Amino acid sequence: MNAYRFLFIVGMILFLIGCSPNTDSSQSGPNNGVNFTNISTKGSLDQSISNNAKQSLSQHKEITTINAVNTEKILVIAFEVHHNKRFQLAKLRKKMHKKLEKVFPDQKVELSTDKKIVIETNRLENKIRQGDISKKNLKKEVKHLIKLMNEQT
Repeated sequence: MNAYRFLFIVGMILFLIGCSPNTDSSQSGPNNGVNFTNISTKGSLDQSISNNAKQSLSQHKEITTINAVNTEKILVIAFEVHHNKRFQLAKLRKKMHKKLEKVFPDQKVELSTDKKIVIETNRLENKIRQGDISKKNLKKEVKHLIKLMNEQT
């Protein structure tokens, strides 16, 4: 009888250890495993505001990927969240929007979690990084992104 009790206790301990939350130490870096790249702030297209927004949002463990671009007056941010946090997406989006409006009061903040917007902002970031876009075209692309955000499918 003592052998069964001992095996049961050892089994329960192993079960509890195995079912503990994921404590992956590889995500303990400065940006908690969030994928984003800083865009160069040199040249005519200053992207320091979008870089600061990425740094600010990377502190949240729910976010996996952040893309952001900005013009003089508009800041467009697209981010992805962990799959199991998608149930709280509306609440999370609202919280992030309020935070960014406080941090950047001079900017009109547009925030999206739509996959299409994430892809488009990533494409636009790459154009800025490579220097393939002018200031006028950046404004045009940002207006197009906002139009896509406001579309309802």
